[in-house]
Amino acid sequence: MPVSPLPNCRTVSSAPSHSSARFPTAPLPGTEDRAIAVKAGPREVILVEAQYLGGYAMPNFFVHMTTACNILRSIGVPVGKADFLGA
Repeated sequence: MPVSPLPNCRTVSSAPSHSSARFPTAPLPGTEDRAIAVKAGPREVILVEAQYLGGYAMPNFFVHMTTACNILRSIGVPVGKADFLGA
């Protein structure tokens, strides 16, 4: 197994972050039907907020999170499913 260039990666990534606690969990009033323009290559796609979140933002986040975990695993960092899920 290769030696990881990131020996403190697990320690740093598991440190608690309380910064998200200050954000409200309720939706902002009037944003449910707000149009969001997303540039996808040469075209621009207009999505309402729910379509953007469920069909673009979340899948995009998870594909990048999965790729980051795979890169870390390929260099020997012992990350697994529990790390991906935040457990």
